[in-house]
Amino acid sequence: MNLKEIREEINAALDYNPDLQQYKDMTSRIVNRHYQQVSSQYHWLFMQKRFELTLRADIDGSSTDTMTFSNSRKGDLPTGAGTSAVKLLPVDVEGAFFVVNNREYEITRRPDERSIVINESLNGTFTDWKIKFKRYALPRECVEVLGLVDRGITMTETLSYTDAAFPNDPYTSTQTTTAPDRGRFTFLDARKEEFLYLDRDDTGDPFVSIEEMHADVFPPDLAIVLDPMDSSGSSSNLALGDTYQYCYTYLYAGRESAPSPVSEITLSTTGHLHIALNGFINTSAKRVSGSDKDTGRLKKIYRRLDSLGSSRLGRSRTLGLGVWRHIATISESVTSYTDEGEELTTNTVLGTTSPVDIDGVLYDLNQLNEIGPRQYIRLWYTPASDYKIEGRYLMRPFRLVNEADTPNWPVQYHHLLVFLALRDICMQHGMLSHSQIYEGRASIILNQMKAKYLSRSDRMYVRRGFDRAFTDKERWGVPSKS
Repeated sequence: MNLKEIREEINAALDYNPDLQQYKDMTSRIVNRHYQQVSSQYHWLFMQKRFELTLRADIDGSSTDTMTFSNSRKGDLPTGAGTSAVKLLPVDVEGAFFVVNNREYEITRRPDERSIVINESLNGTFTDWKIKFKRYALPRECVEVLGLVDRGITMTETLSYTDAAFPNDPYTSTQTTTAPDRGRFTFLDARKEEFLYLDRDDTGDPFVSIEEMHADVFPPDLAIVLDPMDSSGSSSNLALGDTYQYCYTYLYAGRESAPSPVSEITLSTTGHLHIALNGFINTSAKRVSGSDKDTGRLKKIYRRLDSLGSSRLGRSRTLGLGVWRHIATISESVTSYTDEGEELTTNTVLGTTSPVDIDGVLYDLNQLNEIGPRQYIRLWYTPASDYKIEGRYLMRPFRLVNEADTPNWPVQYHHLLVFLALRDICMQHGMLSHSQIYEGRASIILNQMKAKYLSRSDRMYVRRGFDRAFTDKERWGVPSKS
């Protein structure tokens, strides 16, 4: 069942179906609330995903790898020609900590392979500095980590840097590492780790993961100001009569804020098929006297095609409908952007951030997902070298936005959302007996889901050991429930 069919089931049960957008939105909000809650409450097998996490050894400065700050938050490693011996910094230094003179500064951005931005201003050239990877960010949609495993993964990492003044003298660094293959990590919560005192100074191959504190970013205060623009003489993927919505978020230290208030515009004037986006907050440093006013607080712009106009019918459609998709990232000081309907090319990103989408695949685009505070973990021992491990986590689903959006559940349990929504709506309108009936029906389906996708007993009757020396066709017997 998709979102439209779920709403129709609810309306049919209530024998009430006003053709009001407000009522549809209210019903969709109730459905989404239960969809998010039930999906995140239990360790459903169908809501689990795997990911790979790169563990990093601390990065140390030296007389060759000096870090220079000029009364600003931006620090630079030596650049120019003949600097192949200088370190290249990986992108995941964002959120790590720059340590100098016994003080720690959070790294809020990595503009390129030889620059970082920290959360306070510094001045001077430093040789005795360090970048500490004290914590690791979990995937954005992660609700809870279910397991971390070192499977001995071999990783090849290539970093490239080209100085703007020497475009013909690029430098590329490649390293290949293999994890030690230590198996499953032990997990500890923060309170237990405090009793054990797993000191970060202990280095080696990690085998313990520790729950770390969440971190959040304050969202933008104001909505974007939208104005149609004359597009004469240039192409546009936007169409007359379509309604578009815009919002933006802050990207800071690898974390993303909640979105700004939403702005909406309908293109109604022939030839005005570009949209000027103004009123972005200038997040650069105000009292820095030099040219480096970076703070690391970038702005990610999202667009949503809310409804199609009549001119869209019968013509090719290049934009999807309904979802919030990332269309551009602008730097701290930029306060305006012109949208021409581009979202599949690298020129939709301003500054030195990564492209929106390298291949231009419509359904690979980054979508807006309000996740709340970003989750982190720590590791013990502190990694002595870089390598990659594998993790498994419970995923938070995207909201159901389009009429055709379908819950990420087995189809036989979609009616759970219908009954949970009916329970709330009936209670809201004083139909208490009906509310109890639907609560009972919801409990039956929820218990069926738990029995099917939560309970797991040992299903293998092992006839022989898990020994690769055996080559028999059938080694472990037929899987069966006990």
